[in-house]
Amino acid sequence: MHGTFYYQCLDNSLEPDWWIRDNWHGSYCRGDDPEEQRFVEEEMNRSIDLDALARSVPNQQVAAQLYTASLMAITVDTDAERRYLAELASKLKLEPQVVAYLHQVMGLT
Repeated sequence: MHGTFYYQCLDNSLEPDWWIRDNWHGSYCRGDDPEEQRFVEEEMNRSIDLDALARSVPNQQVAAQLYTASLMAITVDTDAERRYLAELASKLKLEPQVVAYLHQVMGLT
């Protein structure tokens, strides 16, 4: 169940950076499992609803993991990426101290 959360969050975090998203998508879709390839294609072509994603997160631990997955997926060097992370943190109801800690742990401070 959490795999879908992580995938959706990761895919959404790549949206501001199309070059990374397209290359990640290409490498991920090279697998042999047609069902997995179909799932990835469908997810990549669908815009994510951050509100729905946030509502489906069962607890703050998973919320922090999803936020960290986004941090790992992108290089936070554009305003679009910073806005996405701020919106994600807000919708996941992550405390500012938690967000700062996650950035520190990931070496982004």
